[in-house]
Amino acid sequence: MIYTDGIHMVADSLQELHEFAQSLGVKKCWFEGVRKGHPHYDLAKVVRGKVVRDTEKVRKAMEAGAIKISSKELLLKSKSLKTW
Repeated sequence: MIYTDGIHMVADSLQELHEFAQSLGVKKCWFEGVRKGHPHYDLAKVVRGKVVRDTEKVRKAMEAGAIKISSKELLLKSKSLKTW
């Protein structure tokens, strides 16, 4: 299952997360958090040198089945993600 808070994206497994991100065209460089203990993708883009939320990617994620949850829920799911 894929989850988003409208800014970040997590899943039940790293493989699922990477595959879903790739299907949306989310760049691998937006993947963060394994070392911090909360793996996720930022649903972001760079506009005029600034990182901003990519509303198109959020829309696509939701259309493809991502479930909208709160930022707190997303962090808890991310921290519980098995990284091995």
